Amino acid sequence: MELQGRNALVFGAGGEVGAQVARVFAREGARMWLSGPRTESVERTADAIRDAGGAIRVWTTGVGTPDSERIVTAASPMPMLVSSFSRS
Repeated sequence: MELQGRNALVFGAGGEVGAQVARVFAREGARMWLSGPRTESVERTADAIRDAGGAIRVWTTGVGTPDSERIVTAASPMPMLVSSFSRS
């Protein structure tokens, strides 16, 4: 998978699945845009990507909020969007 220089947005990046997807995309060269409702868990994912040399932006917000719409606009053009939210 070659993602060098492409944008990828992962909603739910603080969860187990979203974090793993984000790390794989970043390792393949994507510029990552991470979002999730829990600041600490999203920042852990972001730190792991930064430590590996990845490019990243982070927002703490949920899907379907005005902020999530702004993230999608800011990350465009965006060939990849992953929504990995779940309710517990």
